[in-house]
Amino acid sequence: MAPAVRLGRKSIRPSRAVDQEPGEPEAVMPDEVGATA
Repeated sequence: MAPAVRLGRKSIRPSRAVDQEPGEPEAVMPDEVGATA
């Protein structure tokens, strides 16, 4: 679970940009979307 948290924090940064850009937000990390939502 340690690596998941590390990736999650860093993933949050690109996640915002991906959300703004209608490309493939789900392709990045569908699990992250649930955590941010």
